[in-house]
Amino acid sequence: MDDLSKYILSFGPLITAVATLVAAFYVQHRNNQKVLKQKQREEERKEIFTKLKDFYGPLQRLRGKSNELHKLFKNGREFRTLIKLLEGEKFSGNDKKLLDSIIDIGKQTDELIIKEGGWVQDSELRKMLDKVTAHYTLIDLAAKDELTGDVKRFEQFVFPNEIDDEIEKEIVRLNSRLNELDEEILEEYKTW
Repeated sequence: MDDLSKYILSFGPLITAVATLVAAFYVQHRNNQKVLKQKQREEERKEIFTKLKDFYGPLQRLRGKSNELHKLFKNGREFRTLIKLLEGEKFSGNDKKLLDSIIDIGKQTDELIIKEGGWVQDSELRKMLDKVTAHYTLIDLAAKDELTGDVKRFEQFVFPNEIDDEIEKEIVRLNSRLNELDEEILEEYKTW
């Protein structure tokens, strides 16, 4: 037997063991990476579900209800409620009840934004929500005649109607991301 053969016989099992160990570490590392990535995806999915369930969904429902009541309240007329209240217009009967309901929804919306608004990542949307909450406070004060006149000062706080589109865009974006995560999770399962 030559020296090479003796060498292979002597160190062959050791080389095989080391190669097997390296391969096992590699496979384990790869599996750990997949598990970690999977966990990150699951955490992101959970966070998105929470955002939709606890904030964006309820906010959209409150805004929808307020919009429907506001259509009834305006009854085909074009005006800004805060401005009319500051100008001293008084509402009675059904209009007063509708206004009171809209103000109540505004208070609920304000509470929701204060409690769950931390989920909002978009700085422009946060600014809009700040304006919305300021509007609700001002319209409540104006309806109680605690704010009157000074229309120019407060006209920047009329309701930002574009908020509903921005909320819808964020809901669509979050749902789209959920779909992407679901596809990534399915693809990952196929490779296991």
